[in-house]
Amino acid sequence: MKDIGREKLYELIEFTGLSQDHQKLLAHVMKNAERYYSDEEYRNAVDTVILQRALEL
Repeated sequence: MKDIGREKLYELIEFTGLSQDHQKLLAHVMKNAERYYSDEEYRNAVDTVILQRALEL
């Protein structure tokens, strides 16, 4: 992720009481965040789509 790694995040935040589905969702979100901040081409593509969607509202 941009300023903090997954390990550090898990040290700072305790995720408790999550259902199995929510645990899977959290893992998916973390994976997407890591890709977003580590892959500039992917980040630019995501930003472009988000901007286009916002302009359509």
